Amino acid sequence: MRTTLCLTLALSAGSALAQQPFNNPGVSWSYFDIGLQHVSPDNSALDNGTGAAIRGSGEINDNWHVFLGWNRTAIEGRYVVPATGGTALAILDDDVDHFNVGIGYNLPVAANTDLFFRVAYERLGSADFSINTVALVPVDSGKIDSTDGFSGELGVRAAFTPRFEAGASIRHVALDDPKVTVAGNEQAFPPMLRDDSTTSAVLYAQYRFGNGWGIVGEGELSGDYNKLFVGARLSY
Repeated sequence: MRTTLCLTLALSAGSALAQQPFNNPGVSWSYFDIGLQHVSPDNSALDNGTGAAIRGSGEINDNWHVFLGWNRTAIEGRYVVPATGGTALAILDDDVDHFNVGIGYNLPVAANTDLFFRVAYERLGSADFSINTVALVPVDSGKIDSTDGFSGELGVRAAFTPRFEAGASIRHVALDDPKVTVAGNEQAFPPMLRDDSTTSAVLYAQYRFGNGWGIVGEGELSGDYNKLFVGARLSY
C-alpha cells in the first residue's frame, strides 16, 4: 500500500513538472559556443576552407557584456606571380588562426528584443606559402605575417518564442596590411594574400532545447568572402 502511494505521488509530481510551460528566457548575453566554421572566399584563386571555432560572451550588468572568440580555418590557393625569366606559381596551403576580444552594449527596446553595439580587437595569424615553377618545382618559400586591427558591429537580437531566437547586424572589420616576405625579403604581393578591411551583413538564429542548451547558426555575407558557423550553444 505504502509503495503504491509513493509511486502514485512520484508519477503525479513528474506529470506536473512535464506540463510546466517553457517560459521565454529572452535574450541572453552570457553563452558559450563551439562548432564549425566554413569560409568561402570571393577570390577565385582561393579555395573554400572549414575549421573549428569557439566563442563566448559574459554579462557585466544588464547593459554591458564582454566577448571573445577563436577559430582556425584552412586556407589554400594558387596565384601566378612575376619571376625572373617569366612567371612562377605562389601556392598557399596553411591553417590560419583568428582571435578577437571586445566589449558590447545591449539595450532592450521591446519585450525579448535587444539592440546592440560591439567593438573588438581582431588578430589574424600568419600563413606560409611556397613559390614554385610552372612545373610545380619548389624554388622558394614565403610567409604572410600576422596582422591585427579592430571591428565594430551594430545589430538586433530577438527571442520570438521560448525556443527560437534570431538576429541581424552589420559588421565592419579593419586590419592592417600584413607584411609579406619571400626568402626573408619583404615583398609587395598579390591581392589574394592581402585583406585590409571589409563590411558584411550577419544573420543569426538559435533553437533552444531547454536547460540552457541549443543549436546556433550564423551566416556572414560580404564582397570579400562568405562565412557560415554552425554549433552548439550553452546559455547561462
